[in-house]
Amino acid sequence: MEFPQVTVNGTDKDTLLDNYLRAVSAADSLLAALRECTPHGRDFDCTEEADLKQAILEHLTRVRAIEDVRRELDMLAFWVIDNS
Repeated sequence: MEFPQVTVNGTDKDTLLDNYLRAVSAADSLLAALRECTPHGRDFDCTEEADLKQAILEHLTRVRAIEDVRRELDMLAFWVIDNS
C-alpha cells in the first residue's frame, strides 16, 4: 500500500486525517448495515439448503471486503498521525 506524503504543496495533515477518519466511519456504518441484512433461512427457498449456504458465503465475502477496506483506512490514518 502506498502512503501519502504530507508536503507543503499537498493536502495538510489535519485534512488528510479527517478524510481518512470520515471514511473509516462510513465503513463502520456500512458494516453495521450489512449486519442488519445477514441472510436468514426464512428469506430463502429452503428446499435447497445450498441456496442459503451460498447466500451466506456471498454475504461474508462482502463483509470481509469492507473489513479489509476499513483496515487499510485505519492504517492510512495512523500513518498520517505517526509520520507527519
